[in-house]
Amino acid sequence: MDIRNITTGFIMMLHKPRISRKILFLAEISIFIATCLTLAAILKLHPVPFTLFLLIAQPLFLVGIALYLVVTIVSFISRHGTSKVNYAPGEIVFRTGDKGDFVYTIIHGNVEIIKEDAYEGEKVLAVLGPGDYFGEMALMTDKPRNATARAVNSVEVMTIAKDDFQKLHDYIPALKNNIDKVIQSRMPVSKTKDTGTTG
Repeated sequence: MDIRNITTGFIMMLHKPRISRKILFLAEISIFIATCLTLAAILKLHPVPFTLFLLIAQPLFLVGIALYLVVTIVSFISRHGTSKVNYAPGEIVFRTGDKGDFVYTIIHGNVEIIKEDAYEGEKVLAVLGPGDYFGEMALMTDKPRNATARAVNSVEVMTIAKDDFQKLHDYIPALKNNIDKVIQSRMPVSKTKDTGTTG
């Protein structure tokens, strides 16, 4: 298997906040255990704690630091530019109430935009396909996502970070006009009921 594909897949996996949080948790646990073993070796000058320090604590320190650095670097890069991300069928891209950090453009596959209601259940507001973009409303209004986006099938999207999207919106008039029209068309028709479609 190509090492480039493995690396790309790993970076795409880390781009998903839930997975990044799990890896950061593993990093913290590794460093915590290594710290405890190091303190035991220092406080008790005995061969057993010292051996545990050499065999377990040192590798755990390295693993914890490496995991933390990888997640931090990938997170920094992904928030300062564009990247491609894959989603499996049924996987959530973002949920209602999430912070708007990215705009998503579909490369292939389909994404459904869902309104979740405690009484009526799920309501599919739109099904988007290749070339469509979504998630722009939360970035433009600086409010939490007002809908949930879920992959219908295998989906590949291009993400654009909030700062970069806003720069493009501000400095490219044609793009600004197009986005403003799309946002207007997606705004709720009724003032009493919010039916915005793309978070």
